[in-house]
Amino acid sequence: MQKTNKTAEQNSSSWKKRPSEIRGYQSAYYLTDDKNDYIRIDYNTKVKKIRLYVEIAKEGSCPYFATITEGRVIAEKNMLTKRSFGFSQIFASKAGIISTIPDESMLKLFAGNYGIPAAAVKETKEKRLRETKEKYFAKKEVSAAQSYYSDDKNTGLSVKGLFKDFFETILGAVLSIGVFYFLDNSFIAMGICAAFFGVIMSIFDLFIRGKSNPIKSLFFFVTGIILYIYGYYLI
Repeated sequence: MQKTNKTAEQNSSSWKKRPSEIRGYQSAYYLTDDKNDYIRIDYNTKVKKIRLYVEIAKEGSCPYFATITEGRVIAEKNMLTKRSFGFSQIFASKAGIISTIPDESMLKLFAGNYGIPAAAVKETKEKRLRETKEKYFAKKEVSAAQSYYSDDKNTGLSVKGLFKDFFETILGAVLSIGVFYFLDNSFIAMGICAAFFGVIMSIFDLFIRGKSNPIKSLFFFVTGIILYIYGYYLI
């Protein structure tokens, strides 16, 4: 995919533009592609007319041209054999490279003939932008829990982060139980201690560590409220 985009960028920058010397046309784009085929497009946006000229190298630079006026193909011709029409496959084979021309007003003159979309340039830019975002930012779009537990080198779970949470959970539980027994089996004091511990750990994680684990903080806070209600209203 990256190779395809790179080729499209090269083709876009390889197109050259000049005033058309053919009567009835304003300007012309031209290039020689990677197959050594010569492609030229003369156009006039005022009368909605376009002329596509292709020389196929493997056929001895055999020249073909097609004329489109107001969205209709009015002529196709092999300039050596003088045979008319029946060459749409040849022109369609160049649709990809033609659609890289950064000129939508000109591309619209093809009116979709030969598979050349008018919005091809815009779609290519949007696709390249989307792929760039996926390449550089996809790894950063992880969940809050993964972000908290991840280390600086990858987005996998960090054993160090898990150990810290386990230790702090045990510490909070021990402190709350200690307050409970120290204050004569007070569920109210135990609840206040647990809720306060949850708030303190949340502040510590957010402002000191620069990360936040809401699950651990909510656990202590909600448990503290439940214990407080139990001690105040039910005992």
